[in-house]
Amino acid sequence: MKMFFFKKTNCYFTVFCILVLMLFFTVNKGFSEEEEEVIRKNQAIEDINGNTNLKVSIETTLKTETEHVGKLKKQLSDLRETDRILSTEMNAYKVRLSGYGNILVSPKIQIEDIEKAWADTNAALTSISDTLKYLVQNRDVVRQSLEQAEEQYELNEKQLLDINTDVSDISEIQTLVDNFQSLIKLLSFKIQYLEELHKIYTEKIDQLEDIQKAFTEFSGKFDEQIKLRKKEALFKRKESPLLLQNWKQVREELILLFSQSLLLFSKNFWSDMVRTLWKTSDLLLVTALVLFGIIQIALLRIRRYFIQLGQVRFLPEQYPWRHFILQIFRRSLLLLGTTLFVYFYAHLRNFYSTIPVIRLVFHILLTWLFSQWSLVFLKLWNQRGKYPVPGPLVFRLRILIILIRSFAIVYLVISWLVGESSIILFFVRIPFEISLLVWCILSWKTFRKSMTDPDRSPRLSKMQYFLMELSYLIVGGGIISEFAGYGSLAIYWYTSWACTAVSLLWGGLFFFLLYEWNKRFKTSASTLPETSAKPADPLKWLFLQICWLIWLGIFSISLFFAWGAKQAVIIGFFKLLSKNMTLGGMNLSFLGFVYGIIILLCTHAATRVWKNTLIKKILAHSGLRSGLKESITTLTIYLLWLFGILISLSIIGVNTTSLTVVFGALGIGLGFGLQNIFNNFISGIILLFERPIQVGDAVEINGIWGEVRKINVRSTLVQTYDNASLIIPNADFISSQVTNWSFRDARIRRIITVGVAYGSDTEAVRQTLLEIAEKQFTVLKYPGPSVLFTDFGDSALIFKLRFWTDVDNCLIAESDIRFEIDRLFRKRNIQIPFPQRDIHIRSEENKGE
Repeated sequence: MKMFFFKKTNCYFTVFCILVLMLFFTVNKGFSEEEEEVIRKNQAIEDINGNTNLKVSIETTLKTETEHVGKLKKQLSDLRETDRILSTEMNAYKVRLSGYGNILVSPKIQIEDIEKAWADTNAALTSISDTLKYLVQNRDVVRQSLEQAEEQYELNEKQLLDINTDVSDISEIQTLVDNFQSLIKLLSFKIQYLEELHKIYTEKIDQLEDIQKAFTEFSGKFDEQIKLRKKEALFKRKESPLLLQNWKQVREELILLFSQSLLLFSKNFWSDMVRTLWKTSDLLLVTALVLFGIIQIALLRIRRYFIQLGQVRFLPEQYPWRHFILQIFRRSLLLLGTTLFVYFYAHLRNFYSTIPVIRLVFHILLTWLFSQWSLVFLKLWNQRGKYPVPGPLVFRLRILIILIRSFAIVYLVISWLVGESSIILFFVRIPFEISLLVWCILSWKTFRKSMTDPDRSPRLSKMQYFLMELSYLIVGGGIISEFAGYGSLAIYWYTSWACTAVSLLWGGLFFFLLYEWNKRFKTSASTLPETSAKPADPLKWLFLQICWLIWLGIFSISLFFAWGAKQAVIIGFFKLLSKNMTLGGMNLSFLGFVYGIIILLCTHAATRVWKNTLIKKILAHSGLRSGLKESITTLTIYLLWLFGILISLSIIGVNTTSLTVVFGALGIGLGFGLQNIFNNFISGIILLFERPIQVGDAVEINGIWGEVRKINVRSTLVQTYDNASLIIPNADFISSQVTNWSFRDARIRRIITVGVAYGSDTEAVRQTLLEIAEKQFTVLKYPGPSVLFTDFGDSALIFKLRFWTDVDNCLIAESDIRFEIDRLFRKRNIQIPFPQRDIHIRSEENKGE
């Protein structure tokens, strides 16, 4: 019925629609052509009125784009002028590149000229990099503007086509069309100018990138050449400057030194340097100065904090080496911060290679810092009180440090002014080396006098003897190299030993710091029981081991750098350590073993932390029994160790195929000598899952009582009540009979047998025994105690007192009850009889009868 109603309704609706359409066509057909023209014009006027906002927008856009095109035209003109300047600069760069090529191929060129060319190359690279950055930014802006202009051009053309231009007699529409055409023409000019700008930028960027690549290659070649020349200079013998034909050169270099020294005090020198810095850094130089001031203020606050830290927390009596290092850092903190700031900022802005005076300032700061560390160390060492250095020897050591510092600064300044190959440097080194020799002789005499002191420590005397012998070796090696004509080798020798001394100083300080920390850690760990160990202890232990590895690595690297090893040597050394060695199907390396050990150490610390966290945090309020908690903890620890071992083996280089071979060999070994170990291992897994015994259970094995303390992989640790530790293989718990007194219930029933004399009041005996049991706090109230009259003995009436207690208190409860039975029986005249026996004695006479 409902379907019929819907069909009928649809039919009526269709007929109605047909009638409406017929009426519409009939009415529309009645319009004449004049009427249609009027309707069309009215519609056009309505469109014009509706497009008022479009007209205003087009006029505003026309004005804006006219200004943009004018600016682009001027920008293009300026860029063409800049293009001519850049072309001139690039031609100058090309000329310099050809000159650099001549420097590289010339065998007689001095190392100072190569260093100057290297500095010029780096300065040119900095300038080229800044110019490229500027050009690339402008090109990106032009490219973005070009894309927007092209999109706007296409949009305006599309809008122009959409405008109804058939009604040409309407002036408003014609004006709108003219505006669109003008805008499109302007956009075409804009696109043309932007394309030309983009083309010029792209061409200059490509040319500058090629020049930058060439300068980069020359910079690397110059750097390699400088290193090679310096290595050759170490073992290149030179004629003695004392020969007569060299005095003329000495005179010329003295004049050069004097003129260069006067240059340092001229305004032009410093103004040019500041101008260069400002040109290179611009506002970043001001930012760097502000940052330097902020760092100095922060270092002053840190220094004040170090003072409070040394007075409150790190006392010299408790933490001698921490206090020692803290004092050295505190006294050299400002100089250390300044040196690091100059070094990193100079490398960040490429000043280190482009402005030689920055290198000179950094080396002077570094020399002063090293000498200050040595002076502070010497002063604090004697204040420490243990193994003090004699006063006269301390005075001579201070003179030595100041002498080395003064010589290093003077030598650095002169070599910067006149070059490292100057003959004048020979006349600077000779007085210094003679002073070192005189110092060694006088200090040796002072040391020999201190050797006669009976209170002198033998260890310190041996150390001083070794240092004096080493000082003779250092001074003698330098003087021999100097007079043999190897002046550069002598400077390298002195510098390397000075850097080695600083490395040994800090390496020794941090070694004793870690030793002190390790000692305190072991002391604190030994004073606490194992159950009270804090979760943080494994992390401290792991961190301490990592610190030892870091100390060893940094100390080794510092010794490498002290003797002239560069970054490439260190990287090559680590590549050698990480080189794979193929052994069968395994790829092994030394660093792989180190990383594997670190993974195992981390696994050990993780298991310790996980054990404490799982027992004391996660399972603390779970309601599980302690034995079940221990089983869950042990199983999860086994899983952690399994993952740790697998990851460690993977890092070492043992792949799955090698593991298959290992497990295959293990399977063969199980049939021979490893079957007992494997049996115990499987038994341990069964004990953890089946839990016939758990940690904390009281068990009896071969008549010996004890408490289960730990279920390990191979064996179980049982602690007897006599404090003896029984290590029992796990297989014995599976295959042998074991009495577990607390398997399901910790309650235990005990029986005490007592006899009373015949004629005693049995009911009084019963009540007395019940009273004794009920008064004991270790006896359970439910089930309650009971008394049984079990037998008539030969000399006594036998009673048994049965009571319930727990495993931990069973022996104490029995002992206390027996004490109380003896006391109350005496008080109530209940006798405990002695055994009675009838003895019949027969004589020999009776025997004969």
